[in-house]
Amino acid sequence: MSLSTVLIAAAGYIINDYFDVKIDRINRPQQIIIGKYIKRRVAMGGHIVLNTIAIMLAIYVAYEMNMLKLAAIQVLATGALWYYSIYFKKQVLTGNFLVALLAALVPFVAGFYELILQHTFAERTVLQLLPYLEEQFSVNELMYILKQNLSIIMKWVLGFSLFAFLSTMIREIIKDIEDYDGDKKYYSHSLPVAYGKNVAKKVAQAFVVLMILLIGYLQFHQFQMGDFISILYFTIMIQIPLGFVFYKINI
Repeated sequence: MSLSTVLIAAAGYIINDYFDVKIDRINRPQQIIIGKYIKRRVAMGGHIVLNTIAIMLAIYVAYEMNMLKLAAIQVLATGALWYYSIYFKKQVLTGNFLVALLAALVPFVAGFYELILQHTFAERTVLQLLPYLEEQFSVNELMYILKQNLSIIMKWVLGFSLFAFLSTMIREIIKDIEDYDGDKKYYSHSLPVAYGKNVAKKVAQAFVVLMILLIGYLQFHQFQMGDFISILYFTIMIQIPLGFVFYKINI
């Protein structure tokens, strides 16, 4: 399922570059690939092939898990990326939100599928142990422990998904600021075009502050548990870089 998600993301980048050729000639002419090194019809063909493989993989995995409806997530993601490229990305924050949401789905989908497998495995394990358990409360206790462990894993999955969402929102807003000239010329209503670069910078910084506060909240719980190594790791690897990003946005 992770491979399916990666293929959909790759197809999304292709279709985005396909529709952004004119804007990219202004914003980043040295980075243009489609129309310069790769023909447009070849790029479109690659987009279709990657999406087809991704959806087939998603359907196969969902079918094997007897949860075919879950494949709808991948199908909706392919459609969302298409409409993002031709419409949503030109609307204030709408495209940013959509891309951030899809980025959050990467760890969420992988974690969610894994949790379903773990839950199924746990139930089978309990049923196999049932003949060896003398008292009924032992079964209930065992199921409670297993569900608690799965709940903890789910919280971490949601945490990674939220981190992916917020960090992508920041990246997308900063990218819109950098792409201001091309977006303005071709009437793209991005946040900096609609409300100015200063407002866009403040919004990006607000998301940075939100991330710092949320990670600080996590570190507070780590402090209560005496997990000082994790506190140090999060401070050096995440909090300090976020502070640097906050500072660089104003430059």
